[in-house]
Amino acid sequence: MNEEIEAIGKNFYRKRLWVVMTRPVAPMDAIVPYLSDHLRYQIALEKQGHLFAAGPLTPSAGDAIVGAGLILLRAGNEEEARHYADGDPFHRLGLRTYDLFCWDIHEGRMTISIDLSDSRFRLE
Repeated sequence: MNEEIEAIGKNFYRKRLWVVMTRPVAPMDAIVPYLSDHLRYQIALEKQGHLFAAGPLTPSAGDAIVGAGLILLRAGNEEEARHYADGDPFHRLGLRTYDLFCWDIHEGRMTISIDLSDSRFRLE
């Protein structure tokens, strides 16, 4: 690797997450009855510290959900990440399929503001 690139990257955060790109393989009317199960599963992963973020993808802001989704997982390895993804009711029931990617985060900014007086927070 080039010395300049090594110098630029020497302080990268290097946080590793697992990206689950999920998409429907069944019609939405077959998926919707299991949406609450899916959401409860996602919230359980969040409370256990395994879910970094998740949500549906849309073509642009304000558009209707088209079915694709993105799930970012904290996991020690691919097997663990796949275990969490496979446990999602949508995937377990064969209503959705997914691709799994390893994502090494190097650049970006996240800001969290916490107002202690009223226990409000803002994530930017």
